[in-house]
This record gives sequence, structure tokens and C-alpha cells, in this order.
Amino acid sequence: MRGLTRRGFLESSLSVLVVGALAKLDAPSGAEPSGIVPFVDEPDVPMDTLYGDGLDGRLNTDLSKLSEQSPSIDSSRFFVRTRFPDRLALPPTWSIRVSGAVKRPPEWSVKALDREAEDCGAHVMDCAGNTRARRFGLISEARWRGVPLARLLSQLEPSRKGTRVRISGFDRRAPANASARDGSWIFNFEDLVSTKAFLATTMDGKPLSKDHGAPVRLVVPGWYGCASVKWVDGLALVDRGVEATAQMKEYASRTNQDGLPVLARDYRPARVEPAALPIRVERWKRSASAFYRIVGIVWGDIGPTDGLSIRLGPDSEARSVSVSAPGTGWTIWTHEWTPAHAGIYPIILSLTDKERARRLSSGFYIRSVNINQI
Repeated sequence: MRGLTRRGFLESSLSVLVVGALAKLDAPSGAEPSGIVPFVDEPDVPMDTLYGDGLDGRLNTDLSKLSEQSPSIDSSRFFVRTRFPDRLALPPTWSIRVSGAVKRPPEWSVKALDREAEDCGAHVMDCAGNTRARRFGLISEARWRGVPLARLLSQLEPSRKGTRVRISGFDRRAPANASARDGSWIFNFEDLVSTKAFLATTMDGKPLSKDHGAPVRLVVPGWYGCASVKWVDGLALVDRGVEATAQMKEYASRTNQDGLPVLARDYRPARVEPAALPIRVERWKRSASAFYRIVGIVWGDIGPTDGLSIRLGPDSEARSVSVSAPGTGWTIWTHEWTPAHAGIYPIILSLTDKERARRLSSGFYIRSVNINQI
């Protein structure tokens, strides 16, 4: 490796990786792959590996490895925003204690949940704090098994005051100086039913790991990950006058709330905005001429009329990109491009409804490449 910089080594390694993965997408007619072009002006952060301890631990998913044939993320690479609070010990048996404004509160054991678990589908989890600083690596898709909350809530007899559901996790017992301590969230019944929220026990056919919320976590399809409570051990029915949790307040601006509401009832659903992101730029050759294919993902609350378009620079013509509505998963898209000249090109994506796709419209997801072969 003498004479090869660390950046050069990483780019060379990634080129080999992606060229190998190109076979999983339909190759452009009559073309051969010749590597990838890295995004510029992005931080060098660890990808696909755990780092940091306890609730300060992270894992950033390398999205460039995605393909149409393997759109979900293996559990070992699924992003982690907070690792298990390692200064706590898991209890020998695990159950979810139901409390609050409910008659004859039950207690649900993990063993019972495992017996009732069913396929709950493939869903994207998007961290509301996912940014360029982590190369947009705090987002992943997995296939989940669990128990629909609608089924469990139907077993409860709420009192008149029990109008909302607070779901809490084991992390609230972590030391007070840990980041993201207590990820509890408060929902109304309708949101948990309409989103088909569930208590998950497995992802991609494997039991949850501790860092992904084992033995049981909440998944709220279509909502930001800050609402998908890990290490669930408590569910309480509360009244409409209850205050918002610390987690809700911390993520208020990132979940598009009006200011910082005090009461939980004043929080809008934390739905994921429509969004799109380039995840890699491939270099191809056809008859000794170079051209490029941009591969990306689209996800969020996207409707059938939300068309995706792409511009390669602010003054270039917008071109339509064919995508299908992803539901609560994501869809992979591609766009072929022949640059007019060498230079740095920002990849600018937009959706038809710019008001609903505010982050995308603001330039939040713009990534740039330096083209030196044309």
C-alpha cells in the first residue's frame, strides 16, 4: 500500500465493492463498469461499524452498498443511534408492565409476545437527526416480526381518563449524564392503530440485538425513529393533560412541530417527510466513452403524484426520474448522465410537493461529485 493515501485506499476499496455490486442492477446496454466517483466535502466517519459506548454509541449505515435485489439492511449494518446502556444489567426475565388509567392492568411477557409475533413487513427507520455529518447513514430498512399494538390495546379497559398511550423503555434508568436518556413517547390511540405500529421481537429473521432494542422495541411505520422506543418495558394510559416527554421535546424541531409544545396532545404525528438521496455515482464506459449512473433512494410519506426530478447543478435542466411510491419502505432509482465538462456537480433532487418535502427542497440532501473523466 506504499504511496496510497488512506482516502485513496478507501475510494479504491469502495470502487471494487460497488463494481461487484453493479451486477445486481440491470447494467446499461452495451456498457462496462469502471468504478465509482466518491461524494466530495463529506466527513470521514466510521461506516458499518459500532463505535462509542452506551447511549453515546453509534453505527452509520453505508448506503452505497444497496441494490434492488437486496434493499433491506442486514441487522449487523442497521444504523444505531443509541447503543444499549452498558452500565445497566438486563433483568433475568422481561415483561412489559401496563399501568395508568386502565382497569385490571395486564403484564405482557416477552415469551408471550414471541408466540404471537407475525410478519409485520419491511419498513424504513429514519433518524430525525440524520445529517451529512454522518454521511446520511442513520437510516435503514429491515423486515420485522412482532405483535400489532392494536391487538394488544384491544385487551385493555381504559378508564375515562385513559386517552393516550405512553410507551417507555429501559434506557430511562441510565445515568443522568448519558445522551438521549429516556426515549419515551406519548401517542394517541388512533396514531398507533392507523400506522400499524407493533412491538418487534425480530428483524430480518433474527432476534433483536441489545443495541437494536432487545428483547422488544416499538416500531411505528412511517414515523421518525425517535418515536420507535427501544427496550420497551412499560406502557401507561395517561390523560390528555399529560406533558410531553423529554424525547418529544428534544426532537420537536426535527419532527416539524410548531415551537416547543408543553403538552403531548399538541404534538403533530412525527411522520417522515418525503425525501430522496443519491447513494452512489457509478462510472461506466461504452465504446471508450465515459458516462455515469446515479443510484439513489426515495422514501417517506410519498403519494402517487409526487414526481421525482433531478438536476446536475443549479442551472441545469430538471429531468424526471421514474420511481414508484415506496409506502413505508424505500425505492431505489437510477439516472444515467453524460457530463458536458469536467468539474464539481451538485446532485439536486426535488419532489412535486415542495411544501411537504421541506428538507429536500431546502437542499438538505444535496451531495456533490467531482467529475474528471468525460
